This record gives sequence, structure tokens and C-alpha cells, in this order.
Amino acid sequence: AYCFVSNEEKPTITINKVIFPSTAPGKFDLQIKGPIVEGLITGWQTLGANVGNGGTTGPITKKPGVYKIREIATAGTNTVISNYTTTISGEGCPTDVNTNFTLNFGQNIVCTITNTYKIKYQLTVTKAGTGKGEVNSADGKIDCGLVCAANYESGKSVTLTANPNSSSTFAGWDGAGC
Repeated sequence: AYCFVSNEEKPTITINKVIFPSTAPGKFDLQIKGPIVEGLITGWQTLGANVGNGGTTGPITKKPGVYKIREIATAGTNTVISNYTTTISGEGCPTDVNTNFTLNFGQNIVCTITNTYKIKYQLTVTKAGTGKGEVNSADGKIDCGLVCAANYESGKSVTLTANPNSSSTFAGWDGAGC
């Protein structure tokens, strides 16, 4: 009979959470899936539940193999994933959620999932004067005749076009940021 003894350390993974700005709402469940064995993948396992800004799973020991990580909005917290831009950083970590990465013997990786909250502001167009015409945004969100306001993410450039009718003249823009 043969006995095989391995002194190689099992790998660990730590997932840290950063939310920007730190005052933004958000609670997430941090999950891992794997290892992938002969094309079969185990289900998602929650490593950290209800994790907010500055939260961490701490080091979690796993078997060597191919894994995926992701986050989901914690139920009951009104967190909406589509309100965030998500990035993952860290040596040995996947570059995106649901992307395969490998944990090897003795490897200790620390992944940071950063969520940047997409702050939205309302842009409102108010027509002044007695002239007739429309104001439109290039993206189609504003069609003033009908809709004179739309929400945009912070830092987004919006192109507006004034379309006076044939008996009117466009006099210019007025207001902050115009």
C-alpha cells in the first residue's frame, strides 16, 4: 500500500468590498463558484452576506482549482446592481465577475470588488419667450415638446439642439453648465 502525504498548503481567497462614494447605499452577498471538475461546476456559495463598504470575507480556504466570483444584491436592502459600475482588482483575481480564475496550492489571493455608484441628476429644459419650437437631446431622452427632463449619470455630457420653428429665432442657452 502506498501513502501519499502532501505538505502543500491549500489556497485561500479573500474578497474585499469597496463602494464609491462611501456614502452610497448598497449591501452585497459575495459569492464563489467552483472548483470546476471535469466540466462540472458546483453551485454558488456565499462567502460574505450583507457586505457593505469596507467589508471583507476574510481569508477562506478552498481546494486548488478553477473558480468564479460574483456579487448579488442582498435581498431586502433595495440595492440595485445596475446602479453601479463594478471592477475587480488584485493579483491572481479575475478581471470581471463570472470570469474563470485559478487557485493553486499555496496561493493566497486578495480580490477587491469596487462598486462605483452611478449618481444621477435631472437635467430640465425650460423654454422661455413667446417663440415656438422644440429642444431635443442627441440620445433621445429629451424631446421638449413632450418630455422636458431626463436623468443622467454624473459627468455625462449631453448634447442639446434647439429647433425653432420658421417664425421663431433661437436666442441662446442660459443656466449652470450651459
